[in-house]
Amino acid sequence: MTCAMPSSHSILTGSVPAIARTKFAAVPGAHGLARVKLMLRVWNERHALQGLDDRALKDIGINRVDVDREASRSLLDIPTNRI
Repeated sequence: MTCAMPSSHSILTGSVPAIARTKFAAVPGAHGLARVKLMLRVWNERHALQGLDDRALKDIGINRVDVDREASRSLLDIPTNRI
């Protein structure tokens, strides 16, 4: 009896909800590893904002509400000007 291994494509997409695959695939201009790196870079930047105090946030023209909104955005939600 042989056991067939699933393809790498099915492994990569099998546990990801369809909506996430659609958004991920819809990011134009970024492919493969570059796309993943961009998503992680943006995610890290969003969460780094949470470490700033209110004075620093005021210096860059945002407030705590803006920070919370950005930090709650999906990993797959990349601004088009970053692509």
